[in-house]
Parts: sequence; C-alpha cells; structure tokens
Amino acid sequence: MRARPSGRGGAVPVTVPAAVHRALLERAAAGGASPFMVLHAALAALLSRLGAGDDLVVGTPVAGRPDEALAGLVGFFVNTLALRTDTSGDPDLTTLLARVREADLAALAHQELPFEQVVSAVSPPRHPARHPLFQVMLALDNTPAPRATLDGLTVRRDTATGRTGAKFDLTWDLAERHTADGAPAGISGELEYSEDLFDQATAERYAAQFTTLLTALLDRPDTPFTDLPFLGTRDRAAALDENGPTRPPATPDWTLSDVLTTRAAADPGRTAVVDATGRLTFGELQD
Repeated sequence: MRARPSGRGGAVPVTVPAAVHRALLERAAAGGASPFMVLHAALAALLSRLGAGDDLVVGTPVAGRPDEALAGLVGFFVNTLALRTDTSGDPDLTTLLARVREADLAALAHQELPFEQVVSAVSPPRHPARHPLFQVMLALDNTPAPRATLDGLTVRRDTATGRTGAKFDLTWDLAERHTADGAPAGISGELEYSEDLFDQATAERYAAQFTTLLTALLDRPDTPFTDLPFLGTRDRAAALDENGPTRPPATPDWTLSDVLTTRAAADPGRTAVVDATGRLTFGELQD
C-alpha cells in the first residue's frame, strides 16, 4: 500500500526584524532584484544546508494577470510557478541572488502557462504522497491591505479563519510590513508544515534558522553561504558537544534525521560511521 498524505497541518510564526528587512531591501536594489528574490535565495540556501541538495525547486503563487487589460477584471487568475535554483559551488549571496534573479525572471516571463501544462510537459514520476514538481512553497505579500469604505458600515479585515490543513510539506507564507511613512517595519508570517512529516518543534527550528541564515547572508554577502551560521545556540552546542557531559539530553521530539542533519550542518567533516571498508563523515552520510 502506497503512502498518502493526510492533509493535516500546523503553523509556527516567522519573524524578520525591521533592521534585517531594511538590509534586505538594500541588497535587492543593489542586485537589481526584488525582495522576494532575496527571500528565495535565503530559503534555497537553508534547504541546501538542511540536506536538500543543490538542485532545488520551490513553488510560488503568482497573480496571473500579466496583461494590463486583466488588472481590473473580477476573477481568480492565480497560477503556480515552479522556481528552480542551483546552489552548487558554495556561492555567496551576491552570486546566488544573481542565479535566483535569472531563473525567477525566466519563470515569470511564462507565468500565464497553466501549471497543469507544465506538469504534463515535464512528466515527472508521480507518487500519491507528494506533489510532482515541488514540495516547498514560498509566498510573499507585499501589497497594501485593502481598505473598504462603505456608507453606514464599519469594515475590518479578519484573517482568523482557522487552519484547514497543509497543502505542501512546508510553506513560508510571509508579508512585508511598513510604518505609516513607508519605512520597512519587518517581515512576518508563518511556516505551515505537514504533520505527516514534521512536528511543531522541528518547524519552529526551521523558522528560526531561516531568519538566522537570512540575517547572516545580508551581513556577509561575499561569504559562501555554507560558511555562515544558521543554527541556534542550543542546536549548535548539541551538534558540537560543546556542553560536554552536562549538556541536556535531546528533546523527545527530535528524530534521528534531525540529529544527523544538525550534526552534518555544524561539523560535516567529522567522522560519523566506520567499518572495515572505510569511514563516512556526517556530511557524506547526509548526502
């Protein structure tokens, strides 16, 4: 019997401080890119550091209104793009952002092509437990919230609609915030996760690691992303045995995959397995 997703999901908050938001906008402008592209580069770097490889596909929703004639037309035109990113060669942010920009612009140039036709043309191996082209999605809302004015009525926006599940393995759903005078006030949102694959503690680590790595990339844009920190203090100490015999035991929610991924990210050259034929490092074991 083949595994099938249950659709159950949860979410944890994602927060990017105002100072990092400001640096992100400056880096985007310097690279001729959009804020979304900087976030996409950071997410691709994080997925690589977590062991997803260096040929990554991330999905994103697009408005589906490339023609100005459609701008005022009522209807649902949203489409889904599959964005492919190459993180090989340990690039720094400047190099990685250039790659992301080129690939994202190429995809956006064909955003009107229905997603179903892309799947049909690529014809990937199908499995009921996963989506065919990507399992991770990134969405960024950078449009001002609508303000409805109706005579005799008080209107407010209510986003507390309740969670119905998870459509993908992981979804970073983010939104830019600005002050009244337009200054960057941070990026906030949530990381939605499939409960078939992840628990809340793991999702919280991924959310924190995303902000940590994004901050490091913006602080040191000329440093290879594989040399930048992304682990929290506790995770790094556990991975490097820095707490010695007094370190707290791994929390019950940790899986073997969590331990191996954390160790490989923190100390990839350390020996993990030895047998009569040789040895494997944590980095090699993760690959």
